[in-house]
Amino acid sequence: MGRQNEERLDYKIFTRVGKTKFDEMTSLLNNSNRRTMSALLRDVLEHEKIVINTRDTTLDKAMEELSGIRKELLAIGVNINQVTRRFHQAGTLDEQLALSQNVLKEFSLTSAKIETLFKLIDQLSEKWLPE
Repeated sequence: MGRQNEERLDYKIFTRVGKTKFDEMTSLLNNSNRRTMSALLRDVLEHEKIVINTRDTTLDKAMEELSGIRKELLAIGVNINQVTRRFHQAGTLDEQLALSQNVLKEFSLTSAKIETLFKLIDQLSEKWLPE
C-alpha cells in the first residue's frame, strides 16, 4: 500500500543486539512516527529523517495551577453578578449595604487570586522568556 512506488523489499537481514541497544531502539520507536521496529530500522539504514515526538512536562503543574485559578476567578465573577442582581432588587438601604459588603469580600478573593496569578506568570516568564 505505502510502498507501491518504491523498490520491493525481498531481502531479509537478521541481527542481534544487546538489551541496552534494544531498549534505546524501543524508546526511539515509541516516540517516533513509525509503527514497527522494521520500518524504523529501514529508515536508520537508509539515512532517512526520523521524526521524534517529545513533550515538555515541566509546564504541567503550572498549567494545572493556571486552570484552577481560572475556574476560581470565573466562580467569583458569577458570585459577584448574583450579588449585584440582588443588590438592584433590594428594597432597603440596609439590604444594599449588606450585599455591598458581600461584593467587597468577593473582590478581595479576586485580588488574592490575581496576586497568585501574577507570581505564577513571573515564574514562567523567568524560565521561558529570554532576557
